[in-house]
Amino acid sequence: MSSEPFATARLERTLRTLREKRERGDLTDKKFPAAVAEAIVEAFRDAVRGRLSQGEALVAEHHVARGHLKLSRSVLREPDEESVGIFLTDRRLFRVRATFTADGRPAEGVADALIDQVPLEHVSGLQRRRQVRISEVIAGAVVVAVALLLGPVLLLTGKLLVALGVLAILHGLLLPNRWFEVVVSGAAVEPPLLVLAPRKASGRALLQELRQRLGPGLAAAVTPPPVTAPATAAAQPALPPPAPSLLPLRVLIIDDETVFRDTLAKVLARRNIEAAVAAGGAEGLAHLAGAPCDVVVLDLRMPGMDGLQTLKRIHELRPGLPIILLTGHGTATAGLEAIREHAVNFLLKPVAPSRLVLEIEAAAGRSSAAAAAGGPAENVPAESD
Repeated sequence: MSSEPFATARLERTLRTLREKRERGDLTDKKFPAAVAEAIVEAFRDAVRGRLSQGEALVAEHHVARGHLKLSRSVLREPDEESVGIFLTDRRLFRVRATFTADGRPAEGVADALIDQVPLEHVSGLQRRRQVRISEVIAGAVVVAVALLLGPVLLLTGKLLVALGVLAILHGLLLPNRWFEVVVSGAAVEPPLLVLAPRKASGRALLQELRQRLGPGLAAAVTPPPVTAPATAAAQPALPPPAPSLLPLRVLIIDDETVFRDTLAKVLARRNIEAAVAAGGAEGLAHLAGAPCDVVVLDLRMPGMDGLQTLKRIHELRPGLPIILLTGHGTATAGLEAIREHAVNFLLKPVAPSRLVLEIEAAAGRSSAAAAAGGPAENVPAESD
């Protein structure tokens, strides 16, 4: 695996602008962390795109932030956070990492931001890791000990503290931290290439894509073999990654909210996804009648022809076309009705643009697989994080 420094000058200027907006009151303290995180993710994404080869396509990405507490610093100060982005292309796996303070400044005494990359043919497996939450177990044990020691004084409060401490201990023991470590053949990776928070939608999507692109050899590495299996058994050779599509993904956004549809179109454009917009059902149907489309993002509540009516008309016009239904007023009944009317997903607003991009790419992937098998795309309900 090769590593190289990542220039953060542009990102630092963006973060400085965000700090100035917060100081002027243009950006609230509540929204500031989210704005900082979005700026870091976008900078990571641009850095990876600038290193892609001709014809290389970005397939999936996953971002996490980890707190770093320093013993030399007051515990009253917020810890530094290491931001890590994992990017999967059809040829390589990238890791971008940088450490910032809580107010979006480069952390002192920390190495420069780095980009690591490894070709997919060098990835030999995924190791599932887990670790007991030691800090929670210790904290729970301390609470229980103090509550028992001061029980005669605390009375009912002491019993409640004992119960809370026991719950903390059980939580730390029975629900350990889980992650995946990417095994790179022929080289030791320092620090290890980890896929943290694998239960997040983006983590699941990245791991699924990685398994699919590396074939049964990787799938076998994820699940440890039986104890009776010989230790020297040769791993199955990894399959070559599939050829990238020659055409960009085409998405139609049908929503009466101008700001939402235009913002989503810009986000998709940054991901090299062609996005057309329509302000209502009739306009969307007119677009579909004369233009190709891979996925439709459709709002449920619109004036005139609503989302469900538009959904039925689209299915009549283009059977099998994946449709993702969005609403800010979702109910279980509306969700079930949408799934019955051939929507592949039903999501509630507000939805993070990164999550929506992953759902769009997943819907397009299911449609392509179904078309290759000669059947319609499978309808599945939205999966909550």
